[in-house]
Amino acid sequence: APDARLLPARVTNLVSDTHDNRLGVAKSIILMADGNNPAHVILVGPPFVRPDHDAYPKDWADNPTHSEDMPCDPLTLAILLVSLEVPVLIPSGNDGTSKISYPGAPEDFFGALKAISHANGREQVRNMLKSIGRDVTVADLEKISAAFEANADTLDPNAKDPFVGTGIIVVGAAKLSDPENPESKLKPAAYSQFGPGLFCLCPSDRDEDPGMEPDPYDEVPKFNYVPAPDIYGHGGYASSPEQLASHQGADYGFGGTSAATAQAAGVLARMIEARKAKDEPQAITGPAIRAALIEGLGHAYTHTHGYGLLTMQATLAKD
Repeated sequence: APDARLLPARVTNLVSDTHDNRLGVAKSIILMADGNNPAHVILVGPPFVRPDHDAYPKDWADNPTHSEDMPCDPLTLAILLVSLEVPVLIPSGNDGTSKISYPGAPEDFFGALKAISHANGREQVRNMLKSIGRDVTVADLEKISAAFEANADTLDPNAKDPFVGTGIIVVGAAKLSDPENPESKLKPAAYSQFGPGLFCLCPSDRDEDPGMEPDPYDEVPKFNYVPAPDIYGHGGYASSPEQLASHQGADYGFGGTSAATAQAAGVLARMIEARKAKDEPQAITGPAIRAALIEGLGHAYTHTHGYGLLTMQATLAKD
């Protein structure tokens, strides 16, 4: 995607997982979407820790929009807000469970949506956003709330697709059904988390530990590793200088749903370029891109596959 711009931002929050640090992550996301040269795609990569209710300022406890079960998390608030502007991709997680990892599960966003749906909550959210440099009005938040409320399925835990109407795209990993046949079909990897909110699958590495198997690049590629062809060794995510790739369980590996989501971001970058280059440019907002992908994938939605396997062909949906 030659006209796309990559802007990596690495934020560490595991050492001190506090409300202020979550605000820092939220600020980075908002700056990517609202800066002088905004991103067209944002990838938010775990690991993050799902916050406890006591990770928030105590004065929120008296707010009727805040409860122990539904805190207004600044990280998911930022994702929810910017997803109306640009698609936000989130890996589903590598624990193999039937619930998407934080911050990609629908319930992770309940508190944020509830806060901007009430007058008191909007004022609190406005103050919180102002503290990280984004000055929004209560009227702005009312419009954002109305945009989500216009679709009754948004964040509905019983909805087929709870992120409909947003630009949130949760990506799971797919592996070769026959690891010794590179032409075999892809299927969900056992480590890839699934459940309500999963949008699609992208290729990544296999479930089994390769152990001391021969290098997959000897004569016939046996496994769908994620290669780093421009850098050898550890800098290329491989565990030895002779290898170009490694599996999701390796100490130096780049794989799992993180690798799948990175590939999805590249596919979306190509898609956005193509939509911008048309004689009559097409919308590239988060909801517009997500809706176009659903049309291109053309599959019935399931919690194990989302809308199916994301390919370049899926981005060529009819106008």
